[in-house]
Amino acid sequence: MDNLKNLGRPKSKDEIHQELRDVSGILKWSLRSAQNLVEHFVSDPMLIAILCGQAGDHGMPPSQVPAFLHVGIAQHYFKGAYYPLGGGFVIPRAFVRALKRAGGEIRLETRVERILLKDGKAIGIRLEDGEEIGASKLSKLPVSWPHAHCLCRSIPL
Repeated sequence: MDNLKNLGRPKSKDEIHQELRDVSGILKWSLRSAQNLVEHFVSDPMLIAILCGQAGDHGMPPSQVPAFLHVGIAQHYFKGAYYPLGGGFVIPRAFVRALKRAGGEIRLETRVERILLKDGKAIGIRLEDGEEIGASKLSKLPVSWPHAHCLCRSIPL
């Protein structure tokens, strides 16, 4: 509550200088890596490994990720980590079950030969084996980038 009482109060020269020192301390780490940050404050190799353990969350080694990003991710674990009961795989499994209950199907490793067009609009796809599937039966999810070659072969640029 003391902070609320101080809102709008002019700050003393000493308070302003302290805030500038605090900001410069933060800015000092803005261009450094998570590894630099951790190793600056910690010397125990086991503790360093534990503190850098969230590297998998941001997909980069601690030597390459910005310190601010790593700190943000690490901070989210301070009150405990959360995950689905049964592990992360229960989410896609539940999605597949719901899709099947709704009459849908998932086809893995199925190559699309062509996107079928009529009057410039996509009306379906033709699979590599010749089967054609109308657009009303397809998911509205975007084509992932690794499969964008399908678009380039069938839609004139």
